[in-house]
Amino acid sequence: MRRVRTPALVAPALFAATALAGQTTADECDMESFRTLSSRETVIGQRVTWVGSPEVACTDGVRIRADSAVVWEADERTEFYGGFRYLDSERELEADTADYFQREGRLLARGNAELRTLDGATVVRGDTLDLYEGTGGSGQERLEASGRRALALMAPADSSAGAEAAPYEVLADRLRFEGERFLFAEGNVAVERDSLYAAARSLSFDRELGTLVLLEEARVESGATETIGQRITLELPEGEITTMEAEEKAALLSGDLDLSGGWIEVEFDSGSVSYITVTEGDSSDGEGVPEQAAAFAQGLFLTGNSIEVDAPGGVLASVRAEGAARGESLGPEGERPPRPETSPGGDTGGDALPEGAEEAEEEAEADQLLGILDHDWIEGDAVVGSFDSLDPPPEAGEAPPAEEAQYVLTQLHAEGNARTLYRSPPEAAGAEEAGSTPDEPPPERSEWGISYLVANEIRLLFAGGQVEEVIAVGGVSGLQLEPEATFGAGGDESSPEDAAEEPGAPSTEPGP
Repeated sequence: MRRVRTPALVAPALFAATALAGQTTADECDMESFRTLSSRETVIGQRVTWVGSPEVACTDGVRIRADSAVVWEADERTEFYGGFRYLDSERELEADTADYFQREGRLLARGNAELRTLDGATVVRGDTLDLYEGTGGSGQERLEASGRRALALMAPADSSAGAEAAPYEVLADRLRFEGERFLFAEGNVAVERDSLYAAARSLSFDRELGTLVLLEEARVESGATETIGQRITLELPEGEITTMEAEEKAALLSGDLDLSGGWIEVEFDSGSVSYITVTEGDSSDGEGVPEQAAAFAQGLFLTGNSIEVDAPGGVLASVRAEGAARGESLGPEGERPPRPETSPGGDTGGDALPEGAEEAEEEAEADQLLGILDHDWIEGDAVVGSFDSLDPPPEAGEAPPAEEAQYVLTQLHAEGNARTLYRSPPEAAGAEEAGSTPDEPPPERSEWGISYLVANEIRLLFAGGQVEEVIAVGGVSGLQLEPEATFGAGGDESSPEDAAEEPGAPSTEPGP
C-alpha cells in the first residue's frame, strides 16, 4: 500500500480529524492510499485536487476514508463523497457525504449520518450531522442533528447498572449537543427509557447531573401515572427518578389518585411515589382568583390552597388539604364532580334581563342548593383524608389495574373552623318497627336524615363509603333534620323524640 504525502489533501483531511479528535497535528497524518489523483490550478497558487478512494491515517489512530474527495484550496474546504467514515479511539462517524470547512472548524455530514461512541454509550443519527470543533472559552465542540426525526441514544451517566442500563431514546426535529454534558432538543420531542415516556415542544438535559427539563405542552408517563404541565423537571441521577416537578396548570393522573394545581412536586423512593405536594395556581379566567389545588382519590374530592399526599412505599396513606380546605365523600364508585363555573363580576349597566332569565337563574340556584346535599362534605382550615389499602401493594414498577379501586376512605378530619354536612340512613331496627321486611330495599339517599355540624375539630369515620361515626371537639353546635316518615309498609311518622336518638347524631367532646 502506497504512503504518499499530498499536502493539498492531507491538510484539509487533517483538520477534519482535528475537529473530532481535538489533538492531531499535520505532521502526524499521511494519505495512506488512494486510487486516482489529479490536480488543476484554478488561479495562481490555488488548486483543486480530485482523489479517488482516499484513506488518511494518523499516528494517534485517527482514520478518514471515502469513495472520493475534492479539495478546494481557495475556500479551504474538502468534500468527501460516498461511504465517508471517520474513526478514532473513542468514536466513529459515518455518512453518505461530508464537507469540512477549515476556517470554521466545521464538519458537515449528510445522508444517513450516524455518530457513535465505541463503548456504545451514545449514538446520534440524523439526515444531517453538523459538528463544530471547540472554540471560545469553553473549548467544547457542538454537534447538531436535524432532518426528519433526529435520534439520540444515551446511556445514563454513572449508572449502577453499567453497560446493562437501558439508554435514553430521544427523538426530535433538531438535537444539539454542547460538549459531552448538555443536550438540547426542539420540535416534537419524545423521550423513552424502560417504562418512562416523556413528550414536549423542547427539552434540555444535563447528562452529568441527570436533570431533564421539558418545556411547553410537557407530558410524562411512568407506569399507570401521567403528569402534564407547561414545564416538567425530572431529577434522574444514575437514571432513576428521585423527584419530578410540574408547573403551570399541572396535573397528575393515575388509577388511584388525580391531582391538579399550579405546581406539583413528586418524590420517589426506589422507583415508587412516596410523597406529593400540590399548590394552587393562577386562574385562567383573567379575574386574578387563584385556582385551588385539587385531589380526587377513591371516592374523595379534596380542595385547598395546598395539598400533600403521603404514600410511603408507594401505598396511599393520606391526603391533606390546607387553606380553605374542603373534602367531599363521593362514595366508593363516585365520580369527581364538575368544578363550579365562576361568573365574571361587574355592573350590568342597568340593562333588563332577557325574558325567562330570572326564572332560569332561580332554578339553577335551587339545583345547586340541592346538589350540596348529594354528598357528605367537610370543611376547615385543614382537611385530612385517610385511606386503607384493599389489596397488597403491587410489586415495584407494576401498575395496579386502573379500573379496580385499590383503596377505601376510612376517615375525614377537619382541623380549625370545622363544619360538616352529612346524611345518615335509618337504623335497621326502625325499619322492622315500621313493618318492613328484611328483603325490602333501603330508602333512597334523599330520604335519609341530614346533619349539619360546626366545631373546632370534626372527624368523620366511614364504613362502606358512608359516615359511620362523627366526633366533634370544641364549640360544638349544629342541626339535625329527619324525614317526615320512615320507610316501610306502615308509613308511620317519626316524632321529634325519635329524631334525637338517630345514630347519625354526633358524639361530642368538650373543647380544650
